[in-house]
Formats: sequence, structure tokens, C-alpha cells
Amino acid sequence: MKKTLLTFALACLFLVFFAGSSSNPVGVRLGYIAPNFVIENGDNTMELQQKKGRYVLLAFWTSTDAESRIANVVYDRNVRNLKGVDYVAVNFDRSYGVYNEMVKIDGLDDAKQFYDCNGIESKVYFRYGLKNGMKTLLLDKSGRVIAENPTLHELKRLLE
Repeated sequence: MKKTLLTFALACLFLVFFAGSSSNPVGVRLGYIAPNFVIENGDNTMELQQKKGRYVLLAFWTSTDAESRIANVVYDRNVRNLKGVDYVAVNFDRSYGVYNEMVKIDGLDDAKQFYDCNGIESKVYFRYGLKNGMKTLLLDKSGRVIAENPTLHELKRLLE
């Protein structure tokens, strides 16, 4: 009787812990749902979760990382011509003045650029694993990561 009761109790605990586990893991790996975040750009507030239902190209950059800065410029100019995809770029510079100047110099669409005032100390920076370098992610309509650092050719192919 004690064995049956113990087995039943263990089975119940197993169900409690694992029944709620999601088949949609959250993270930045391919196939994972991208972590949600909210960020402001002056008067504009953007919540990633509100972009569900559309493809999202999510770029992270700093003015001190030349590769991410160049990628941001290339994506910013070319995504304007792609239908069905939203572009969101998040900057982690130490100074808002530097960020703002880079947006002007690079001729970026400031409605698509967002400055994270917490820089490399921000939750977004840690949640997206940016300590190992800046990156750009393509999210599908459900918010799932389907590509990392896609070329323009790959981007067009994935969006067909």
C-alpha cells in the first residue's frame, strides 16, 4: 500500500512539474521563441510580442562594433523594400548622443531604431546572449527564430 501511495505521489509531482512545460522553448537558438522585451524610442514604445503575425528582422548593434553597425545600415536600407517584414534595431551604445549621431550619419530610419539606455547591462543584452557579439535574427510570424545573421539573399528567400 505504501509503495502504491508513494508511486502515485511521485507520478502526481511529475505531472505538476512537467505538464506546464512548453513545447515552444524561449531563447535565441534556431526554432526557439525569441524572448519578449519592451523598449522606447522617444515617444514610440515597441513590444516585441506585439509584432507577432508579421516577420521581424531584429538587429542588435553598437557604434563600436563595425560589423554590426554596417549590417544595421544594410538591413535598414534594404528591408524598406521588402513587404511583410518589420525591422527593429536595438543599439547598446554608452551614450545616447553617440547613438543619435550614428543614426543621422548613417541615414537610418529612426522609427525603426531603438536605444537601450542600459547598454551592456540591460536585460535585453543578457537575454539575447550578446556578450559573445552582436547579431541579427529573423523571426517568423509566431516569433520563432528562423535565421541568424541572414544575408539579403537568404532573407528574400525565407520571406517568399
